[in-house]
Amino acid sequence: ADLGTTYGQLGEFDQALFFNEALQTRLKHLGNYHYRVAETYNNIGVCLQFRGDLSGAIECYLKAIQINEVLMKRGAIEPHQLASDYRNVSIALSEQGDTERAIAFLHIGLQTLGATTTGEESERMRGLLWRGLAGCFSSLGDDSKSIVFYEIATAHFQANEMEFSPEIGLCYANLAVVYNALNQQKEQEIYLQKALQVWDTIHQHELPGPVSDIRFIASAYKTWGETYLKMGRLAAARQHTLEALQWAQVFSSQELIYIAL
Repeated sequence: ADLGTTYGQLGEFDQALFFNEALQTRLKHLGNYHYRVAETYNNIGVCLQFRGDLSGAIECYLKAIQINEVLMKRGAIEPHQLASDYRNVSIALSEQGDTERAIAFLHIGLQTLGATTTGEESERMRGLLWRGLAGCFSSLGDDSKSIVFYEIATAHFQANEMEFSPEIGLCYANLAVVYNALNQQKEQEIYLQKALQVWDTIHQHELPGPVSDIRFIASAYKTWGETYLKMGRLAAARQHTLEALQWAQVFSSQELIYIAL
């Protein structure tokens, strides 16, 4: 399992399928219904998703959900752990184009957390689920709903001492993308500046792994590049797009690498 995690952090997702061996070992010694088995299914799902095998990833995420739903009823795991599984499958479904189903799983995740569940991990997950809903509505072309949910997620992160975090940074970067699509340059620039302020704060410290939400900085620079391209300022567009490419490569964000190239 540790070998799989290490290769995953390096962005080498083929080798990260060492998780398959970990799965067989854990199934043998821990049985089918153990949180470590669910954890391994989730890890394999991440590897498959980054390799482009969305169907395989979804299958693994659903197996993790099946296990953790049983464990949740037994009181063996916390609500945020099961909610995280629902978020994982929603991301893969959204990438596959099944956005309505992705939205349904995000709502189930919020229901799992409930109104009274508290704690740092639970509040972080609640914000991530709201941010996921915003992304789904953006994919559906419903920009007004998308903006509402990004603002809800942003306010939630701010209220829970995550004002300068990758979680809120991606909210700002994505709001800039939405306003860019709406040709509302003033609002777009406000959120791009907010994203860069977050980056200026957090990159002074040790950064998270390559597959974390830190990819927001690449998204922000990409949006700057697109803006300058629309304005005909090609030198500035090239500069910011190269910056987007640099950070997308650092954090193994394949979609952003493709877009920047």
